[in-house]
Amino acid sequence: MRLAGIDLGTNSALLLVVEAEGQRVIPLLEEERETRIGEGLSKVKKLTAGAMERALRVLSQFKGISRSLGAEVICLAGTSALREAENRGEFLRLLRERQDLQLSILSPEEEAKLSFRGALYGLQGYGSQALMADIGGGSTEIVHGEDGKIKRWRSLPLGGVRLTEGFIHSDPINRRDLEGLNGEILSRFQGISSDFPSKEVLVGVGGTITTLAAMDMRMRVYDPGPIHGYRLSVSSVSSIFDRLRASTLSQRKRMIGLAPKRAEIILAGTAICLHLMKTLSQTDILVSSRGLRWGLVLRELSDS
Repeated sequence: MRLAGIDLGTNSALLLVVEAEGQRVIPLLEEERETRIGEGLSKVKKLTAGAMERALRVLSQFKGISRSLGAEVICLAGTSALREAENRGEFLRLLRERQDLQLSILSPEEEAKLSFRGALYGLQGYGSQALMADIGGGSTEIVHGEDGKIKRWRSLPLGGVRLTEGFIHSDPINRRDLEGLNGEILSRFQGISSDFPSKEVLVGVGGTITTLAAMDMRMRVYDPGPIHGYRLSVSSVSSIFDRLRASTLSQRKRMIGLAPKRAEIILAGTAICLHLMKTLSQTDILVSSRGLRWGLVLRELSDS
C-alpha cells in the first residue's frame, strides 16, 4: 500500500510518500516547500490572501506528486497557524473546492502525540524513555514518553515565524530586540525544568533543528539520512547562535547548511533550541529528520 502524509506548518509544508509492507514503512519521497501560511498571523489573527494562495499552490503540487507515485491515501493536517486563524474556514473551503482535499486541524495534544510517534520511528540512541521537542514556525511541543506512550506534554506559543515577526525588527539584530526575544522565550519556559526530567535523552525534530544539524555538519546539499540520529551539542548550537546574531539576513542566506528561505527565521528558532537545551540541562540533542508527517502515516496504517 502506498500513502502520503502532508504536514502544513506555519512556515512550510512537508510531504512524505511511503510504501507500507506489513510493519515496514519505506520512504519513497520527502519534500519540503515554504508556504509561510502563518505570515502576519500573530498581528491580525487571519490568514492573508497571499499566504492562502501559496499554501494552495504547494498542496496542489503535493497532491499531484503523491498521486503520480501511486499514493492511495493522502493524510493532510494543519497545526498552529490554522488553529489560530479566524478565517481558517475559508481556506478549508478553497482547498475542498479546488483540490478536493480534506485537511484536519490538529489539536495541540494531537500534534504533540503524532510528532513524538513520527520522530522516534526508526531512531536509535535512546532508552525506553525520551523527551521530544518539536520547534515549528508557530509553536513548540515538548513531550515526555515511555515505551512509545505519552506521559506528559506541553505546547508553547514559541516558533520561528511567530518570534521573528514579534521581536526581530533590526538587521543584524540589536541588543533591544535580542533582549526581547530571549525574555519571551525564557518566560514561556518557566516551570519546564520541573515538568520534564532532564536525565532523559532529548530528541529534536522540526526544520530549525535539522537545519542546525546541517549547519554543524557543513552540509552543502541537504540529506536527511546523515541528519537522522545526529547528535548536536549545546556548544555547537551556542556557537551557531552567536554567528547568526552577528550576521545580516544577506549574510545568513550564504551560510553553508542554511537554506536561504529559512534564513529569516533561523535566529529565533535557534534561540528557542538553545534556551530549551539549557533549561533542561541537556548537553546535546538527538536529531530526528522525521516528525508529524511520519506520525500521520503511521496512524493511518495502524487504523486501517
